[in-house]
Amino acid sequence: MGFDFDPSEIPENMDGFDFPKLGSYHFQVNKVSEDEKSPAMIVECEILAGTPAGQEGKTHREYFYPPTADQDPAKQMATRKRTLQFFVAVGLTTEEELLDAKKAGKRVSIDEKLAVGRQFCGKLTAGKPNDSGKIYNKLGYDIWAVNSPKSEGIPLNVAMLEKNGEKPAVGGSAGGDSFGDIF
Repeated sequence: MGFDFDPSEIPENMDGFDFPKLGSYHFQVNKVSEDEKSPAMIVECEILAGTPAGQEGKTHREYFYPPTADQDPAKQMATRKRTLQFFVAVGLTTEEELLDAKKAGKRVSIDEKLAVGRQFCGKLTAGKPNDSGKIYNKLGYDIWAVNSPKSEGIPLNVAMLEKNGEKPAVGGSAGGDSFGDIF
């Protein structure tokens, strides 16, 4: 067995995984899986465009954890809210559908695997240090649909939007969340 590499397949840097820089990005979901070590949903996203420039093609991996019994109720709700923001951002549900289900007392089921191939915008910030002191980038609550007013100002890969039948945001500004106090 042997390995052949074209010159274009040889990385400029051999220092390991090339994490994206902090910034605001247009992402596409390439994979959704379960973490083998925890109950987390792992979302692997490719950067399509953003600030800073030059990050296109890099991968960001985001972990969405379910609430745990030892968390206080506010933290449990915040954990659910972040996951729901992602599902709304990729178009698997809408805020209206969630509010209607809440009012009607109906359970909501979402197939996370349907997020693959969908696009969203988000802001990568520095996370808290882990047990070994390493800091990883995270999306936190800064997750929006590509056509949300909150995504305005984030550079978008228009060709990829058109491929998915999406349109960029008109009006508004990036930041915050739109769930208010519904949860």
